[in-house]
Amino acid sequence: MHQQRQHFLRLIKLIVIVLACAALVDGVVTALAGQLYGNTSLSDGSIDFQWSPSRVLLQGTDPFKLFLELDAQGLSKSPESPFILAQRASYPASSLIFLWPYAFFEWSVAKILWLITNLLSGIAIIIGVIRLAKLQSQEQIFWLAALFVTGLPFRHTIGNGQHGLFCLAFFIWAVIWAERNRMVAGLLLAISWVKYTITMPLALFFLTSRRRFSVLIITGLIHVGLTLFASFWVSSSVVDILLDPLRVASTNNQGVGDLDLFSVVERLGYSTAGWPVVLSLLVFLATVVVALRTQTYNDFLLLVVLSLVVYILPRHKQYDLVVLVLPLAYAIKHYRTASGMIVGGLIGLTWFGRKGLEILDSTIIGSVSSLPLETMGFILTGVLYYGTTAMMLFVLWQHIQNRQALESSNGQKAQIAPQDKNTRQDH
Repeated sequence: MHQQRQHFLRLIKLIVIVLACAALVDGVVTALAGQLYGNTSLSDGSIDFQWSPSRVLLQGTDPFKLFLELDAQGLSKSPESPFILAQRASYPASSLIFLWPYAFFEWSVAKILWLITNLLSGIAIIIGVIRLAKLQSQEQIFWLAALFVTGLPFRHTIGNGQHGLFCLAFFIWAVIWAERNRMVAGLLLAISWVKYTITMPLALFFLTSRRRFSVLIITGLIHVGLTLFASFWVSSSVVDILLDPLRVASTNNQGVGDLDLFSVVERLGYSTAGWPVVLSLLVFLATVVVALRTQTYNDFLLLVVLSLVVYILPRHKQYDLVVLVLPLAYAIKHYRTASGMIVGGLIGLTWFGRKGLEILDSTIIGSVSSLPLETMGFILTGVLYYGTTAMMLFVLWQHIQNRQALESSNGQKAQIAPQDKNTRQDH
């Protein structure tokens, strides 16, 4: 019986390895579509990489003003426009400066370098999460790496040239370096803010101690300095440099997002309602309170909760679910507990299950079902995601309460012990 179980596990591992390799190849092929097929057009591969705005900024031109001028004339997508593919100038100037090492090169070379960077970022994430989660067994490390690479967010991030892997890697290593060198940690965190919609909410982690908060201050000063430099570099006012990326973003109709509060409300038909903003602020403030109360009691559990909350706050697409690599490590480490199984089920549905439902919906079941499977999958995923986030917030809160109660009890014992000693001496 034991041997049969071992053979079955080996077979499962082999299947997962094959799927991981297939996912990796698919992501690389998508990222390099033009080069691999001898196509010199810019229609495919790494479409979201912010090379164009970064290159325009490097050349001394305000990319935000230029894009807004071209867009007002209906020329932002013309062949003469320097903004190729989906590369709108919607990232802050301080973020674009961090991409200058790629902007030095032509697009055909830059996207190969970016692909290599994303692959290395994936490795850095795996190594960093192993350290943060304190995974020790080879089994745990195998499942973390294999499932992470096989998952839909990793493949889409690689293929689309998104920035999630890059920024998450720098954030994770900023956390690791926070206790060693604050300047290094501050620089790493500053680079991670290239995709600020993910890593700024995660940076609530640095509110848990004075030393970590100083890392946050260093990061802020770096971005302030880069913003002032960008203003001088392109001879634009600081106000315009700060606000124009938001103006560019407002011109882009990205459609409905995924599971964030804004997108959920839009899917329910309340796109003009203002209460998603209120709900987002409430969730954000609740997370701040939990982060402040956590102190340094359980860093990894706090990071798991923050990574779940991140996907609820700003508008996100499914490739941003790459941030769930931290909850994945939690599920692997605590797979015997109810919370571990629920978190694992959430990752299975968001990373693998929903894509399967979409495929079935477009082939067989969609023609006979009155409610599309994709819609059913979204409803199920939404309920599970918000429920899991609330559960993990409760688990963290209980952990905080237990640790504080234990410290209070130990403090009282420490005070009683000298009193007992003095009493015995008096007798």
